[in-house]
This record gives sequence, C-alpha cells and structure tokens, in this order.
Amino acid sequence: MTFLNTMKAYKSYYPSPDLSSAIGQCLYYLEKLDVYKLTLQDEYKVKILRPRIKIIIGSSKNFGEEEFKALMMLNSNLNHIQIISYDYLLSSGEKMIENHK
Repeated sequence: MTFLNTMKAYKSYYPSPDLSSAIGQCLYYLEKLDVYKLTLQDEYKVKILRPRIKIIIGSSKNFGEEEFKALMMLNSNLNHIQIISYDYLLSSGEKMIENHK
C-alpha cells in the first residue's frame, strides 16, 4: 500500500487519502484529550501528558531517497504524531531482538 502520492508537476509527495484520514483521526483524539485533560486529572488524580501517536501504515521498502525525505519532512511537521511503515516496524523489532541476545 502506497501512503505517499506523487505530485509530478512539483516533484513532491503528499499523504494518500488513507494516511490523511489516519492523521485526521489522530488529531481528533489529541483534541479530545486536551479538552478533557483537566477533568481527568482532577477526577483520577493522575498527571496526563500529551501522548505521541504512531501511525503504522503501508510499506516503505521500495522508497527512494526522495520518498524518505518526504516522509521525514512530514513527520517533522506533525506534532505528537509519527508515521512509520510496517516494514520499518518489523526491522526495528528485529534489531531490538538482535541487540538483546
């Protein structure tokens, strides 16, 4: 599944409709948490920090340098949201397991 689309006229990339929808859903959850944060802290006597959300979507194994740059730029401009691919998640997990052997 491709999660970055190409805008050939500008030689740039933008989020696919599925990724845009996932980002919108994350923003909604972050907004709701902000609205209810003080109520939850008062009621449950816990400190609530703003969470980081990871969106795990698609594959990046066929990405070239430009796609990776576009993903890095997108991630750097999203507050509290990180986009990673399934194959990146798998690779990270394999590296963690290998380091703990």
